[in-house]
Amino acid sequence: MCGDPNTRATPWENFHEIAPPCTPSPGCPIRRRFIKSHLLDTGTKCGAASNATSPEKNIKVRIFVSYASEDLDFVNRLVEVLKCHYEVWFAPYELTIGDSLLRKIGKGLTSCDFGVVVLSNAFFAKKWPQAELDGLFALEEETRKMILPVWRSISEHEVKRFSPILAGRLATIASQGIEKVISDLRKAIDVSSRTREINVLDSPYQTCKALDETLQARENADRLSRCEEGAALVRVGFETLHAAIQRSIAEISAMLPRLNLVLSRPARHAYAPFVFHIDTGHKLNMSVALLDLGDNYTYEARIACTLYRPPDLVGQQPAEKLRELTFRPTFKLPNELVWIGTPDKPVFTTVDLAAHILMVLMSKLKEEAQRN
Repeated sequence: MCGDPNTRATPWENFHEIAPPCTPSPGCPIRRRFIKSHLLDTGTKCGAASNATSPEKNIKVRIFVSYASEDLDFVNRLVEVLKCHYEVWFAPYELTIGDSLLRKIGKGLTSCDFGVVVLSNAFFAKKWPQAELDGLFALEEETRKMILPVWRSISEHEVKRFSPILAGRLATIASQGIEKVISDLRKAIDVSSRTREINVLDSPYQTCKALDETLQARENADRLSRCEEGAALVRVGFETLHAAIQRSIAEISAMLPRLNLVLSRPARHAYAPFVFHIDTGHKLNMSVALLDLGDNYTYEARIACTLYRPPDLVGQQPAEKLRELTFRPTFKLPNELVWIGTPDKPVFTTVDLAAHILMVLMSKLKEEAQRN
């Protein structure tokens, strides 16, 4: 006896071929024999759905089952076996009178790890199953595949007509039998779960790797700031800066001779061996100097770019400092010189710094022209 005690049950050991004549109670011995006979030979004990875990790890895996009601006979048999391995969100088990269908299904979708989608012509003809499928697609990520298709009485051509994306995914075929479907699904879940574990572990690894690279770069920059090699890189960098600005000024003067830009470089002296000037011819000049560079250290070195008004020819008006920009050298791996500005600490390569210095000069020149 099972289900209603006043109803005599007929044998249904062949439940995989026909539907049961009644709804068996959880403790029904016939029901237990049926489930046992349809389990894969994995050694996994069948327990309550709320206690189901991954067979290899003590981690719960939740399965959402999406289907059309026309396929309910097959889906019932599929869910009975899935419950012995995973937690299963199955509408007849989860929905009760008065529930909000949309809210309940949405909660089921977001709480599940995988979605078993039983595709059939009836599935694609109905609104709710396709809405569930759209929800699963929305939850998928590049490294997190959720949708596990099961084709039931439908061809590849028909699936492709409804959803080309689904047609391109490896699917299991219902006509091959419940055991084959369950086996395929479990393999797919195990592979996907392992991939997710690798991706999860990869995240802290990448963070640690980035930290290690930062520390390595910092150590290398500190080493170069205290040796002749670093000082030599800064001297070469300043010469590269001078050459880049000189080349740009030559190109600008050729196209716009009215600007009359002139770059000059005085003879080196002990206090400022590296310096050059840009004369705009419009009472606005800029000096660019490399200061405080030692023979075997760079940690005090800086480039000072000073915008100033030159003194008048008769000496009545002294030079007027308008603005000063400071850039300090540091090093990136492998031994690449870069410049850090102040106060916001932008980082420039030497060529980018040349362009930035000229932009500052041109902007100030434009401002002065508009004022006058």
